[in-house]
Amino acid sequence: MRRICYLFIVFQTGIIYEEEYDETAEGEVKQYIEETNAAKDVSYHSKIEQMKGVKKAQGNMMDVGIGIIAIPWKMVIIAVVVLVAICVEISLITYRNSVKRHSIVERIRCIE
Repeated sequence: MRRICYLFIVFQTGIIYEEEYDETAEGEVKQYIEETNAAKDVSYHSKIEQMKGVKKAQGNMMDVGIGIIAIPWKMVIIAVVVLVAICVEISLITYRNSVKRHSIVERIRCIE
């Protein structure tokens, strides 16, 4: 019986650039990887390509976000104005009703 053993070794390497999203430095790294004998065994993840993909996916997302935020503020202002008007009106109605009747002292005496 024959046994076949495969030995897999995985290395992960990070490259720190002097400038973030430097396309020339990334191009040099890609070129070096392609020129090595083990280029087919190397995987490479580009931060620049990821950034471009994120920007493309977001598209006009900022414009949509501003529109969504602007709508509730109008509703909040309307709700605050309505609530203030209701509170003012209730206090005015209560005041008018209490003045037309007797004073507070007279009303308390009536209860006793």
